[in-house]
Amino acid sequence: MKKYPKISQSYNEEAKGIYDGKIIIEEKIDGSQIRIKILPDGTIICGSHNSRGDEPPDMGMFSLGVEKAEHVFSGYKPDVEMVVFCEYLKSPKQNTIPYSRVPLHNLILFDVQRDTLFINRQQKELFAKQHGLEIVPLLWEGDASEIVDKDDPNKMNEAFKEELLKKTSILGHQDKGFQTIEGFVVKNYDKLYDIERFRNYEESTHPWMCIKIVNEKFKEKNHEENPNKTNKFQELKDNYRTEARCMKAIQHLQEEGKLTGQLSDLRLLVPEVIRDIEEEEKEGIKDALWGMFGKEITGYASKEMIPTYKKYLEENLQ
Repeated sequence: MKKYPKISQSYNEEAKGIYDGKIIIEEKIDGSQIRIKILPDGTIICGSHNSRGDEPPDMGMFSLGVEKAEHVFSGYKPDVEMVVFCEYLKSPKQNTIPYSRVPLHNLILFDVQRDTLFINRQQKELFAKQHGLEIVPLLWEGDASEIVDKDDPNKMNEAFKEELLKKTSILGHQDKGFQTIEGFVVKNYDKLYDIERFRNYEESTHPWMCIKIVNEKFKEKNHEENPNKTNKFQELKDNYRTEARCMKAIQHLQEEGKLTGQLSDLRLLVPEVIRDIEEEEKEGIKDALWGMFGKEITGYASKEMIPTYKKYLEENLQ
């Protein structure tokens, strides 16, 4: 089963260059990814985001999604192998965000791979319409040079970003829930990750660049400023110690069918949290620590120049 390209963070080194050329921006839905492989003979094989090969996802969690996928694509025989990527929502609150409804057939399409290549937005919309599926909304499409920061070509214009994050979700919102989208995904189908440098992207057959930008309201961490450095460091640690991150780890391992419902699962769950932070947040942590302590360290280190230069002058200008 072909894996979906890993969605990077905007500040990661491997994401540099994503704003070079044409991009599309689509709503990020807080569901569970399901992959639907359809063979030319009509065979349908489903897998979760984390399942490897053609092993089925955890049926307890995905049974309804698999049932719906088999219904939607029953009788469909493509001329080449197709892999359809959807977010699956069994209920309006699949993970963190309480939407007002689930998508039609409990599936909302966000990408389609035809053989080895991904089809474009217009083709995706047609494919979704043909099969009676909803598709994640297109928020913006065009040359990325129109929306990048004038001082940093690897960063989106802040005002433009904030306007996008104010939009409401296609799935609606509950009265006492979040009232804006979770975030959005920026996709550049023409730019590929350098898999020689970044090996964790090589599992995808066509590793094109995509990044996610998450609304501050839904981030698993909050980088609020605190004037006390000790408190700031503790807050930084607290920002990563969240129930949402732990639930993400539980979801991933549940999708892989590795959990037994016993406390012994902790031997897998704790390393999964650590792996997630190392893989997703390392660059952000580096930036945060530099922001907290960079000036203090460089200021302290540079003070050594005073006695050093005095000594130099004494020894060389005698």
